[in-house]
Amino acid sequence: MLKLRSLNALRGFAALLVAIDHMILMSSNCAPDSLLFFFATILGSFGVGSFFLLSGFVIYLSLEKTASLEFLWHRILRLYPVIVAAVAIRLMAQIMMGYRALDVATLKLFLINISLFGNILIPGETNIEPLVWSLAIEVKFYIIMAILFGLSRAPLRVPLVPMLFFSAAGLGVAARFAPILSSPATVDWALAVSSLPVLFIGTATCLYYKKIISLNKFFGMSVMLLLALSYAPITDNLSFSKNFTAWILAALLFWCCLFSARAQTFLDRRWLMLLGTISYPLYAIHTAIIEMLIYSNHGSGPSALFLRGLILALLAAYCLHRLIEAPVQRWTKKMSMQNVKIGGLQ
Repeated sequence: MLKLRSLNALRGFAALLVAIDHMILMSSNCAPDSLLFFFATILGSFGVGSFFLLSGFVIYLSLEKTASLEFLWHRILRLYPVIVAAVAIRLMAQIMMGYRALDVATLKLFLINISLFGNILIPGETNIEPLVWSLAIEVKFYIIMAILFGLSRAPLRVPLVPMLFFSAAGLGVAARFAPILSSPATVDWALAVSSLPVLFIGTATCLYYKKIISLNKFFGMSVMLLLALSYAPITDNLSFSKNFTAWILAALLFWCCLFSARAQTFLDRRWLMLLGTISYPLYAIHTAIIEMLIYSNHGSGPSALFLRGLILALLAAYCLHRLIEAPVQRWTKKMSMQNVKIGGLQ
């Protein structure tokens, strides 16, 4: 379906923008008040906002067709193999470069990092791969949505849409009374309530797209979610010079992908589809690639370093997809089909 193909293209475009953001910042060492830093972080915020909106939309579609526990198992198989491989690659590179020692403390940090719940225990910037913060947000969203869908099914059959509305309102309350950011756990909590509203906007869009709610209810839910963002403890998310503006632009492009035939046709390109296919491995591996290039760099300027890093990151992402992500996806699909056949025979 062309509409959903355009969302896959948007996912690839978002991953590319995040990679460009980090490669510019890591290769150029630009000052935080420079125009280049502003440009790079706008691109990164746009990419992360697009990822969150897409997840909010797609996860609802997945849970419609899958039991909550099966859904969570599929998400584990979708997320963890790639991120474990990417963090392991970065850790091995850091050990070879002398940035870290191969000892028990490093192994413990590795296990905390790949759990995607580690930011509760340690500051995010001390992770081997700090980018897991956004994946940790997504995992929390998966759990919330799985619980809501579980409650909506037998035997309780609690109406799903009202629960989603209450969840949207609850995020505002949670943000309003967020604790002082005095520990890794409180920072992790604050980051969650400052980001989850964007995922729920993606879910609200899905409800409207499927004609489950009216346009008025969609706007009402979106207003509640924006109100939740207005109380965000992580104030960067409300900076009109950066995150918030980028997220609004991401939402506009996201809606164009769903409701504009011209945008869908424009995004229906083979290279964008390929980029969408390798988007998650690209997100997971690109910082490891640029870190290794910076270490081994001998006189190349920032532009050459950036271009080389982007090409190698795309190649590494394709390899991760072919060697790890695609085989796991095929195995998961095969197991699901076998379970359906077994269920039909019972």
